[in-house]
Amino acid sequence: MTKSVSTPEGVPRLFDLVKVRDERMKLAFFAALRNTVVAKDLDQATRIAYGKNNEFWRVVTLDGALFEQSGTMSGGGSKPKGGKMGTSIRATNVSGEAVATAEKELSGLTDKLNAIRQRMVDAVKRYQAAEKTIAALDMELAKSQKEVDSLNSQHSYIEKQLGSLEAASKPQENELDRLKELKKIISAEEREINRLTDGSKKLKEKVGFELPNVSNFKFLCKFCVA
Repeated sequence: MTKSVSTPEGVPRLFDLVKVRDERMKLAFFAALRNTVVAKDLDQATRIAYGKNNEFWRVVTLDGALFEQSGTMSGGGSKPKGGKMGTSIRATNVSGEAVATAEKELSGLTDKLNAIRQRMVDAVKRYQAAEKTIAALDMELAKSQKEVDSLNSQHSYIEKQLGSLEAASKPQENELDRLKELKKIISAEEREINRLTDGSKKLKEKVGFELPNVSNFKFLCKFCVA
């Protein structure tokens, strides 16, 4: 609260310009003013409020214009307003009990503010971790997609190859007709061979049966001639 703060262009903090008789009241003022700085005019306030490297300041001008850290602006006028900036603030009518109550409320609000800030820090960390996880998943998804594309290409190539092989292995229509004709011829020849074989067999059997009678006939004829 009281430590020195480096401000843009060396402008003073509004808190440092506040003078109170009871130093305990300064805590309440700091809670409200924080590091708000005072600029001499709108030009200087604009430069400071929208500073370099995204370093935004809460700035108030001597004529009452206020630049919030969010970038919004309010108040202001053509003539400086006669305020109490830089003058002593009389707090003689404030009781010690009221000050203690204000300090207690301020302490509670400060604790809540710190808790909210911690929650914001935790949320930012979770968001950053989620971003990293999403980036890793995107990389894995892209890798998997490449693998799927590669497999699809291989599948298409193999299908084409199979189609070519099937086409090459299938005989032409005229070749099928010729094959059928040859089968018919072969079948007919086989039937003829079987018929001749059976006829030959029967003929052999018949010849074998008649040969002894022929021999006897020749023997008898021999005696007849003598």
